[in-house]
Amino acid sequence: MKNPHDEGRDRARHWVQNLAFVGTLMVLALVLYAAAITRTAERRERRQAATQTAQARVLGTAAVGETAGAVATATVRQEEAYRGTPVPVPPEERITPESAARLRTFARWGKGVPNALAFSPDGRNLAIATSVGVYLSSPEGLRFLEPPFSVHYLAFSADGRRLALASATGALWLWYQGEDRLRPFADDLGAIASLAFSPAGTILVAGYSESSSAWLWEEGKGVVLDIPRPGAAPPYRPCVALSPDGRYFAAAWFGGPLALWDVMEGRLVGELFGEGGFQRLAFSPDSSLLATASSTGTVRVWHLPDLSLRNTLEPEMGYLSELAFSPGGGWLASAGQHTIRVWDMRSGSLLRIFERMPGDPLAEGPGGPHLAFSPQETELASFSGDGCIVLSDLSTGTTRPLRCGFTPAWIGVAVAPDGERVAALSQDGRVWLWRLGDGSLERVLDVQEWRTGGSRAVVSPGVYFLGSRSAPGAVVLFRAVELTATLETTATASLRNEFPSWMLYPSVAGVAFSPDGRTLRVGLDNVTTLWEISTGRLLGWSPNETAALSAVGSPIPSPDGKWIAAPGPGGTLLLWQPGQESLAQPLAGHSEPVTAIAFSRDGRLLASASLDGSILLRRAGDGFANFAAVAQEVTPVWSMAFSPSGTLLALGRSDGNVRLVDTTTGLPVAELKGHTASVTSLAFSEDGRWLTTASSDGTIRLWGVGE
Repeated sequence: MKNPHDEGRDRARHWVQNLAFVGTLMVLALVLYAAAITRTAERRERRQAATQTAQARVLGTAAVGETAGAVATATVRQEEAYRGTPVPVPPEERITPESAARLRTFARWGKGVPNALAFSPDGRNLAIATSVGVYLSSPEGLRFLEPPFSVHYLAFSADGRRLALASATGALWLWYQGEDRLRPFADDLGAIASLAFSPAGTILVAGYSESSSAWLWEEGKGVVLDIPRPGAAPPYRPCVALSPDGRYFAAAWFGGPLALWDVMEGRLVGELFGEGGFQRLAFSPDSSLLATASSTGTVRVWHLPDLSLRNTLEPEMGYLSELAFSPGGGWLASAGQHTIRVWDMRSGSLLRIFERMPGDPLAEGPGGPHLAFSPQETELASFSGDGCIVLSDLSTGTTRPLRCGFTPAWIGVAVAPDGERVAALSQDGRVWLWRLGDGSLERVLDVQEWRTGGSRAVVSPGVYFLGSRSAPGAVVLFRAVELTATLETTATASLRNEFPSWMLYPSVAGVAFSPDGRTLRVGLDNVTTLWEISTGRLLGWSPNETAALSAVGSPIPSPDGKWIAAPGPGGTLLLWQPGQESLAQPLAGHSEPVTAIAFSRDGRLLASASLDGSILLRRAGDGFANFAAVAQEVTPVWSMAFSPSGTLLALGRSDGNVRLVDTTTGLPVAELKGHTASVTSLAFSEDGRWLTTASSDGTIRLWGVGE
C-alpha cells in the first residue's frame, strides 16, 4: 500500500504539472491572440493607406501613407476618368405610362467592370475587355468598341490585324484593325472559358457543357475535342487552357484530376493529381511548360509532355485569379488577392512583388487574361481595386495608373430629392456621389471600414431602418434619432429560424438620401451609417447585431413605417406591422422563391417578384391579402421600384433590361435596354422626371423622357 504522504506528494506533483500545462496553454493563447491583434492592426493600416492612395487616384489629391508597389505619386488628376454625361437641364415631361415608350438614356457613369487584358503584338494597343465593351488604349488615345454583350475574353491574332472578343455565354465578335465597326462571328458557341488564335490563324475557343465536360472548338472545323468530366469530380465548370502551338489542351476539375490532351491526335497524354486541386492553368509561349495553381496558392511548373515537376513556387496563400507567362517565357506572374508576384523561370527565384489595391473585382467570375506582359517584357498590365488599369515596371518595381474610371458592380442607387445628385453603393463597400449638372464625381465615401459581414441593413427612404438584436431570429424596426447613439425600439417581431436556401438571393440596396438632401444613409451588412454630403463626414453609425436579417432574407419597411415585408419560404411573402408580437400569416401566390419586393411611396401598393417569373401586385385596402398578376417574366427580376405616383412599376431583370409595367392595367408599356448584366437597383426621382438604374455591369444609367 502506498504511503499517504507519497500519495499527497503525487497529487501535488500532478496538480503542479497540470497547472504548468494550463499556464503554458494560456501563454500560448495570449501569444496567438497578440499575434492576431497585430495582424489585424497591420491589415487595417495597410487598407487605410491603400484606401488613401486610391482616393488620391480617384479625386486627384496627394497620396498619403503609400504602400509598397502602389502608385507613389498621384499628381495627375484622374477625376475626369470618372465623369459621367453632363445633364444641365432635366426633361420637362414626367415618366408616366403614356410617356414611358419615349424614355432614353440621358447619362451614364462608369466604364464597366474590367474582365480581361491583352496587348497587341506590336505593343501599341492594350485592349481592355469590360462588361460594357472593349477599350483600346494607345498613345493616340482611348477607343471604344461596343458589342451588345459583356466581353469576358480577348485574343489578338499573331499579325495584330484581328481582335477576337467573346462573352462567357457563347457570343464571339471580331474587330479588324483600321475599321470602326465590329463584325458578328458566332452567337451560340456555348459556355466559353478560353479564347485564342492557332498558329495557322484560326480562332480557337474552349468551353464547357451543362454536364461539365470540356470542349475545344476551331474555326472552320467545329468541335474538335470533347472531354467528359471524370466520374469522381463534382459537376463544376472546369478550368481550361490551350497551348500556344495549338497542340495541347488542358482541363482541370475542382476536386478532380487535370487532364492533358493532344489535340492533333485526339488522345489523352496524361493526368495530374495534386493537393489543393487546380484552379488556374497557363502554358509557356513555346508550349514546353504548364503552370498550375492550387487552392492553397501553391504554383507548380510541369514539363511537357511527360508532366514531370520542374518547379514549386509558393506565392501568397489562398485564391489566385491568374497565371501568365511573359512573351519570351522567362517570367511567370501570379495574381493573388493582395499581391502580384513575378518569378524568374530560369532560376525559380522571386523577382518582384507588387501590392494590389483593395477591392479587386477579379477575385471571382469568368474572364481572362487578367494579367498581360508587354511584348517588350518591360511592363505588366493588371487591374487595380481602385478602378484603374495599372502598369508595373519590372525593372524598377514601380506602378503607375494607365487608365482609370472602371467601376465595380453596383448594388444600390438613389437620386437626391432636388434631382441634383446621384448616389450609388458599389459591391466593394464604397458610395459614389455624382453631380447631374456636369456629370462630375463629387465624392467617394469608404463605407467598407464599417462593414463587418453577416446580415444586411436595409435603408428605407422614410424615417425607419431595420436592424436586429442579439436574440437569434429577432428583427427590430428602429426610428433614427440623429442616428448617433440613441435608438428607440418601435417594434419587435419574432421569427423562427427555419429558412434554408431562399435567404441567399440578392438583397435590396441600402442607400437613401434624407428628405432635405443634406445627409445620406447607407446600410451595408451589419452597420448603418449616416454621412454629411457636403463634407463627406461620418455623422454616426449603428450596429445591426447578429445574423437575424440574414435569417429572413431582406426585410423591407414601407416608406410610412406601417408595414414590414420579407421573402418567406416556399415562395411566400411574410408581412407584419409594428406592434405585432408575432408574424401575420404568410401570403401565398408565388410557387418559387421571392427575389424582389417594393412598396409604393404612399404604402398602398406592394409588389413582389419570384423565380417562377410572376410579378404580383397587392393593395393595402384588404391588408395585402389578395393579389393580381401584372406581368410574367422569363428572366429573373432582382430589383423593383414604383414611380412617385405609383402608376408605374419598374422591374430590373437579370438580362440587363428594365421593364416598365402600368400598375392600373397590369400591362408592360416599355422595355429599356442598355445594361449588359443584372439590374440590381432602381430609383425614381422625387419629381418623377428621372429613373436611375444600377447594374452589376459596373454602370449607372439615367433615363428620362426624350424625343
